[in-house]
Amino acid sequence: GDAAVMINNGEITITKSYEGIEGANITIAGGIHSVTAADDGLNAAGGSDGSSVNGRPGQNPFSADSSYFLLISGGYLIVNASGDGLDSNGTLEVTGGTVFVSGPTNSGNGALDCNGTAKISGGIVVAAGSMGMAETFGSSSSQCSIMYNLSSVQKAGTAVTLTDSSGKVLVSYAPEKQFQNVVISTPDIQIGSTYTLYTGGSAAADGTLSGGTKAADITVSS
Repeated sequence: GDAAVMINNGEITITKSYEGIEGANITIAGGIHSVTAADDGLNAAGGSDGSSVNGRPGQNPFSADSSYFLLISGGYLIVNASGDGLDSNGTLEVTGGTVFVSGPTNSGNGALDCNGTAKISGGIVVAAGSMGMAETFGSSSSQCSIMYNLSSVQKAGTAVTLTDSSGKVLVSYAPEKQFQNVVISTPDIQIGSTYTLYTGGSAAADGTLSGGTKAADITVSS
Protein backbone atom coordinates (compact mmCIF):
# COMPACT_ATOMS: atom_id res chain seq x y z
CA GLY A 1 0.00 0.00 0.00
CA ASP A 2 1.15 3.56 -0.67
CA ALA A 3 -0.02 4.66 2.78
CA ALA A 4 -1.40 2.31 5.44
CA VAL A 5 -1.76 -1.46 5.37
CA MET A 6 -3.91 -2.90 8.18
CA ILE A 7 -4.62 -6.61 8.59
CA ASN A 8 -7.08 -7.39 11.37
CA ASN A 9 -7.98 -11.02 10.73
CA GLY A 10 -8.32 -13.69 8.07
CA GLU A 11 -5.63 -15.74 6.42
CA ILE A 12 -3.02 -14.50 3.94
CA THR A 13 -0.50 -16.77 2.25
CA ILE A 14 2.11 -15.19 0.00
CA THR A 15 4.07 -17.99 -1.67
CA LYS A 16 6.28 -15.86 -3.94
CA SER A 17 7.14 -12.15 -3.96
CA TYR A 18 9.91 -9.59 -4.08
CA GLU A 19 8.58 -7.91 -0.95
CA GLY A 20 5.68 -9.58 0.77
CA ILE A 21 3.78 -6.77 2.50
CA GLU A 22 4.86 -3.17 2.02
CA GLY A 23 3.49 0.25 2.94
CA ALA A 24 4.33 3.48 4.74
CA ASN A 25 2.68 2.01 7.85
CA ILE A 26 1.87 -1.66 8.46
CA THR A 27 -0.29 -3.04 11.27
CA ILE A 28 -0.84 -6.77 11.82
CA ALA A 29 -3.57 -7.14 14.45
CA GLY A 30 -4.85 -10.68 13.90
CA GLY A 31 -5.22 -13.63 11.59
CA ILE A 32 -2.86 -16.33 10.36
CA HIS A 33 -0.35 -15.26 7.75
CA SER A 34 2.64 -16.67 5.87
CA VAL A 35 4.99 -14.56 3.75
CA THR A 36 7.78 -15.76 1.44
CA ALA A 37 9.88 -13.01 -0.14
CA ALA A 38 12.99 -12.74 -2.29
CA ASP A 39 13.69 -9.38 -0.63
CA ASP A 40 12.08 -8.11 2.61
CA GLY A 41 9.17 -9.95 4.19
CA LEU A 42 7.43 -6.92 5.72
CA ASN A 43 8.73 -3.47 4.83
CA ALA A 44 7.40 -0.23 6.30
CA ALA A 45 8.37 2.61 3.93
CA GLY A 46 10.87 0.67 1.88
CA GLY A 47 11.81 2.80 -1.14
CA SER A 48 15.15 1.71 -2.59
CA ASP A 49 14.71 -2.02 -2.42
CA GLY A 50 14.72 -4.85 -4.91
CA SER A 51 10.98 -4.85 -5.49
CA SER A 52 10.43 -1.17 -6.16
CA VAL A 53 13.57 -0.63 -8.22
CA ASN A 54 13.53 -3.70 -10.48
CA GLY A 55 10.35 -5.59 -9.88
CA ARG A 56 7.68 -3.09 -10.89
CA PRO A 57 7.45 0.29 -12.64
CA GLY A 58 8.56 3.36 -10.72
CA GLN A 59 10.06 3.70 -7.27
CA ASN A 60 8.28 4.45 -4.02
CA PRO A 61 9.07 7.88 -2.55
CA PHE A 62 9.47 6.31 0.89
CA SER A 63 12.61 6.94 2.95
CA ALA A 64 13.72 6.87 6.56
CA ASP A 65 11.16 8.77 8.63
CA SER A 66 10.24 8.44 12.29
CA SER A 67 6.54 8.69 11.42
CA TYR A 68 6.60 5.35 9.60
CA PHE A 69 5.94 2.22 11.63
CA LEU A 70 5.57 -1.54 11.57
CA LEU A 71 3.26 -2.68 14.39
CA ILE A 72 2.36 -6.28 15.24
CA SER A 73 -0.30 -6.47 17.92
CA GLY A 74 -1.81 -9.90 17.33
CA GLY A 75 -2.17 -12.87 15.04
CA TYR A 76 0.21 -15.58 13.91
CA LEU A 77 2.86 -14.62 11.36
CA ILE A 78 5.53 -16.71 9.64
CA VAL A 79 8.07 -14.88 7.45
CA ASN A 80 10.67 -16.45 5.15
CA ALA A 81 12.70 -13.62 3.62
CA SER A 82 15.98 -13.54 1.72
CA GLY A 83 16.29 -9.83 2.55
CA ASP A 84 15.27 -8.36 5.90
CA GLY A 85 12.53 -10.30 7.66
CA LEU A 86 10.78 -7.43 9.45
CA ASP A 87 12.02 -4.07 8.15
CA SER A 88 10.95 -0.60 9.25
CA ASN A 89 12.47 2.70 8.18
CA GLY A 90 10.68 4.20 11.18
CA THR A 91 9.73 2.22 14.30
CA LEU A 92 9.20 -1.49 14.86
CA GLU A 93 6.88 -2.48 17.69
CA VAL A 94 5.47 -5.82 18.84
CA THR A 95 2.72 -5.77 21.47
CA GLY A 96 1.20 -9.21 20.90
CA GLY A 97 0.83 -12.15 18.58
CA THR A 98 3.30 -14.82 17.54
CA VAL A 99 6.01 -14.14 14.95
CA PHE A 100 8.53 -16.58 13.47
CA VAL A 101 11.13 -15.24 11.03
CA SER A 102 13.51 -17.17 8.79
CA GLY A 103 15.74 -14.32 7.79
CA PRO A 104 18.62 -13.80 5.39
CA THR A 105 21.63 -16.01 4.88
CA ASN A 106 23.80 -13.11 3.65
CA SER A 107 25.47 -10.62 5.99
CA GLY A 108 23.97 -7.55 4.29
CA ASN A 109 20.50 -8.04 5.79
CA GLY A 110 18.95 -8.99 9.11
CA ALA A 111 15.97 -10.96 10.37
CA LEU A 112 14.99 -7.71 12.14
CA ASP A 113 15.91 -4.30 10.70
CA CYS A 114 14.81 -0.97 12.16
CA ASN A 115 16.08 2.56 11.47
CA GLY A 116 14.27 3.96 14.51
CA THR A 117 13.22 2.41 17.82
CA ALA A 118 12.51 -1.32 18.02
CA LYS A 119 10.57 -2.37 21.10
CA ILE A 120 8.48 -5.25 22.37
CA SER A 121 5.91 -5.29 25.16
CA GLY A 122 4.06 -8.55 24.48
CA GLY A 123 3.79 -11.56 22.24
CA ILE A 124 6.29 -14.15 21.07
CA VAL A 125 9.06 -13.49 18.54
CA VAL A 126 11.72 -15.86 17.23
CA ALA A 127 13.84 -14.38 14.44
CA ALA A 128 16.74 -16.36 12.97
CA GLY A 129 19.22 -15.34 10.29
CA SER A 130 22.78 -14.29 9.55
CA MET A 131 25.01 -12.48 12.06
CA GLY A 132 26.30 -9.61 9.92
CA MET A 133 23.46 -7.10 10.35
CA ALA A 134 21.64 -8.73 13.25
CA GLU A 135 19.50 -6.46 15.44
CA THR A 136 17.30 -6.97 18.46
CA PHE A 137 14.74 -4.99 20.45
CA GLY A 138 15.93 -1.92 22.34
CA SER A 139 16.03 -0.89 25.99
CA SER A 140 12.70 0.94 25.76
CA SER A 141 11.03 -2.50 25.65
CA SER A 142 9.02 -3.68 28.64
CA GLN A 143 9.44 -7.34 27.66
CA CYS A 144 12.86 -9.00 27.74
CA SER A 145 14.54 -10.50 24.70
CA ILE A 146 17.65 -12.56 24.06
CA MET A 147 19.96 -12.29 21.04
CA TYR A 148 22.63 -14.96 20.62
CA ASN A 149 25.27 -15.72 17.98
CA LEU A 150 25.77 -19.46 17.65
CA SER A 151 29.29 -20.83 17.27
CA SER A 152 28.56 -22.25 13.81
CA VAL A 153 25.99 -21.93 11.03
CA GLN A 154 22.99 -24.20 11.60
CA LYS A 155 21.37 -26.09 8.74
CA ALA A 156 17.88 -25.23 7.55
CA GLY A 157 15.28 -27.12 9.56
CA THR A 158 17.42 -27.27 12.71
CA ALA A 159 15.24 -26.41 15.69
CA VAL A 160 16.29 -23.68 18.10
CA THR A 161 14.70 -24.04 21.52
CA LEU A 162 14.72 -21.97 24.71
CA THR A 163 14.01 -23.64 28.05
CA ASP A 164 13.72 -22.27 31.56
CA SER A 165 15.83 -23.42 34.52
CA SER A 166 13.51 -26.39 35.12
CA GLY A 167 13.90 -27.61 31.54
CA LYS A 168 10.43 -26.52 30.39
CA VAL A 169 10.32 -25.46 26.75
CA LEU A 170 9.32 -21.80 26.41
CA VAL A 171 9.51 -21.63 22.62
CA SER A 172 10.88 -23.75 19.78
CA TYR A 173 11.21 -23.01 16.07
CA ALA A 174 12.89 -24.69 13.10
CA PRO A 175 13.91 -21.96 10.60
CA GLU A 176 13.43 -22.69 6.91
CA LYS A 177 16.95 -21.52 5.98
CA GLN A 178 20.40 -21.79 7.52
CA PHE A 179 21.09 -19.38 10.40
CA GLN A 180 23.67 -18.39 13.01
CA ASN A 181 21.98 -15.56 14.91
CA VAL A 182 18.73 -15.89 16.82
CA VAL A 183 16.53 -13.35 18.62
CA ILE A 184 13.96 -14.70 21.07
CA SER A 185 11.39 -12.81 23.12
CA THR A 186 8.51 -14.24 25.13
CA PRO A 187 6.60 -12.99 28.20
CA ASP A 188 8.28 -15.81 30.16
CA ILE A 189 11.77 -14.27 29.96
CA GLN A 190 12.41 -12.37 33.18
CA ILE A 191 15.32 -10.34 34.53
CA GLY A 192 17.48 -12.34 36.94
CA SER A 193 16.52 -15.74 35.56
CA THR A 194 18.67 -18.20 33.62
CA TYR A 195 17.61 -19.91 30.40
CA THR A 196 19.18 -22.55 28.18
CA LEU A 197 19.39 -22.34 24.41
CA TYR A 198 19.47 -25.59 22.42
CA THR A 199 19.88 -26.46 18.76
CA GLY A 200 18.42 -29.60 17.23
CA GLY A 201 16.13 -32.07 18.92
CA SER A 202 12.36 -31.74 19.03
CA ALA A 203 9.93 -30.15 21.46
CA ALA A 204 6.89 -32.14 22.58
CA ALA A 205 3.43 -30.76 23.29
CA ASP A 206 3.95 -31.35 27.02
CA GLY A 207 6.80 -28.80 27.10
CA THR A 208 9.71 -31.24 27.12
CA LEU A 209 12.68 -31.32 24.74
CA SER A 210 13.96 -34.57 23.25
CA GLY A 211 17.56 -34.55 22.06
CA GLY A 212 19.26 -31.33 21.08
CA THR A 213 22.64 -29.78 21.80
CA LYS A 214 23.07 -27.11 24.45
CA ALA A 215 24.41 -23.91 22.93
CA ALA A 216 24.48 -21.75 26.05
CA ASP A 217 23.11 -20.96 29.50
CA ILE A 218 21.96 -17.33 29.42
CA THR A 219 21.23 -15.21 32.49
CA VAL A 220 19.16 -12.11 31.76
CA SER A 221 20.76 -9.29 33.74
CA SER A 222 19.00 -6.22 32.32
